[in-house]
Amino acid sequence: MITESDLRAVLTDEARDVSEPAEILARLHVAERQPTAKRRWLAPLAAAAAVAAAVVVAGTLVVDHRAGHSDQPASTRPSALGRDLWFTPYVHPIEGYDVTAISMDNSAVGIGVRYPGHTDSEAGSVTAYAPGIWDPALAKGSERLTVQGRPAYYGVMNQGGYMLPTLAWQSGSGGWIVIRGWDDSAARSRHLDPRKEELRVAAKVDDTAAERLHLPFRIGYLPAGLQFQMVSAHLTKPAGETQIMFSPTGTTHYDRTGTLSDRTLPPGVVSIILLPNSQPGQFTVRNTKVDGHAADFEDAGDGQRVLAVDVGVGSLTLQGPYSKAELIKIFRSITLAPDVDDPATWFDATK
Repeated sequence: MITESDLRAVLTDEARDVSEPAEILARLHVAERQPTAKRRWLAPLAAAAAVAAAVVVAGTLVVDHRAGHSDQPASTRPSALGRDLWFTPYVHPIEGYDVTAISMDNSAVGIGVRYPGHTDSEAGSVTAYAPGIWDPALAKGSERLTVQGRPAYYGVMNQGGYMLPTLAWQSGSGGWIVIRGWDDSAARSRHLDPRKEELRVAAKVDDTAAERLHLPFRIGYLPAGLQFQMVSAHLTKPAGETQIMFSPTGTTHYDRTGTLSDRTLPPGVVSIILLPNSQPGQFTVRNTKVDGHAADFEDAGDGQRVLAVDVGVGSLTLQGPYSKAELIKIFRSITLAPDVDDPATWFDATK
């Protein structure tokens, strides 16, 4: 294990029943850490799909923001780690909000729009769907307006059975950019108008250039046949968790409302989670050692095994249907960034 990079794929503890729209958005769009969890894995794995749902691309990113740069790939959808982890759109800083939570899979990219200082309270989200995912028929009967010179729709629209204030417009790539939220108790206590806030956010969305994703890790080895499934990172200083997931297919399936429709992860999913020491929730059980590092190895059931290792600057947790020796092999191939709490030091994931 080399001390220079950060990586982490997430299977959080258990999907929760939620009622507040802010919690619904958090479940549907951003893979979140459970602060009180002592273990960082799921049994069964199916609950992870609720966390890895749509993804949220976010604003104040430590990335190469170069609008119109000729270095753009033909497709801005991520496909394989180290090859195509670019994302669109970019969200510029928004006064009164924190936009540093990004998550992405092969069908959507998104940004969590949060109240400053409240990392677990999401006001809303910006999600950019690949063409053919979000159904514009959902906007039938909505108010018609213009966003950045393009036709747009505003109204209360369905997402996964929940009716949320929604602003949507078609991007230059043919997909749809959808902003939702501002309908929870926090928004009401602040007397925020969902329409006004979503239009404010929309004005800061830039879908004219692809961006490079930076991560606090590099991975040198994975079992054969695995493809990128999803990734989520909190690009703050100090940083939040970084989560990454791989599967044999790398595919995710959404319904017409832009909600993950297949909650069963394919066999063979591997997740890697990096939790810096600046974050609560470090594992406490230590029953083994890996290269001198205190560690915990467990059988999580359903053929899943979990290896959690104290790497000094935080904990690295690996889960998958593999032996202890194979998980250790993956662990040893991971290089941590010079400072896992400072995104400015992280690796360009497109290289």
